[in-house]
Amino acid sequence: MLKSGLPGSFNFDGVQLGPSTNFVKLIREQLTDGSVWPSGDSGPSQGVRRAIDAAERSQAEGPLLNAVLKLLVDEDTSVRTGAIGLAWEYADKVDAGILLQALNDHPGLYEGVKPVGAPQTYMPDLAWGLIQAMNASPTPDGQVIARLRRAAQDPVNGFRVFGGLAAHDPDWLIDHAGTLVSHQPVRARIILGNLKTPKRREQFVRALANEPASFRGELVPIIADKVKNPAERDRLNSILS
Repeated sequence: MLKSGLPGSFNFDGVQLGPSTNFVKLIREQLTDGSVWPSGDSGPSQGVRRAIDAAERSQAEGPLLNAVLKLLVDEDTSVRTGAIGLAWEYADKVDAGILLQALNDHPGLYEGVKPVGAPQTYMPDLAWGLIQAMNASPTPDGQVIARLRRAAQDPVNGFRVFGGLAAHDPDWLIDHAGTLVSHQPVRARIILGNLKTPKRREQFVRALANEPASFRGELVPIIADKVKNPAERDRLNSILS
C-alpha cells in the first residue's frame, strides 16, 4: 500500500522512502531474507518489485533501481541472483552498459555461479542472467550488442539472445543464420518470431534456403504460426520449396 509522506518521500508498507533512506542497505536486507516487505511464497524479490512499481515516476524510483544495480556485485550469491532478476525485469529502466561492465569487471561473481532460488532453465548461471538482462534492453549500445553477438554463438545457450538481436541487430543475425540456427527448428522459431518486418523475415528464410530439405520442411509450420499474412506465408514457403 502506497501512502503519502513528506515532500520527496513516501511511506510504503511501513517503510519511509526518501532522501535519508539507505536504499542499498534496505534492498539488500529484503533480498537476503524478505523481512522488509514480506511477500510469502512469492520470494524476497517480489517485495522489491512492489516497492519499485509503487515508486514509479516518484523521486524514490531512481534510488531503488540504483540500489538494485549496486547489489549486482554483492558478496552474497542470493542477493546477486535477486538483483540480476530485477535488472532483467526492469531492463527498460536500467542502463544495460552497467550490466556489461559488472560482467566484464567481476566475471568470477557470475560465470559458472548457479542462481539461488531460480531454475537453471531460467538462468543457467549468473553470467547468463546478466546477458539475458542486457538482451531485454530496448536500447542496447554497440558494446552490449557486441557481447550479445558473442553470446549468440554459444552452442547451448546462444538461443537466449536471439530475440534481442533480431530486434536490434537483424543484419548480423541474418548473415549468420545458418550457423546460429544449426538445423534446430526451435532456434528458427525464435528468430522468425522476433524479426519486425516482412523484408527481414524474407531475408532470414532465404539465408536458410539451401539447408537440407528435411529441415526446410520443419520451417513450414513455424512460418504458418509466426507469419499472419497469407501472401507473405506463401512467398516464404515458395523460397523453401
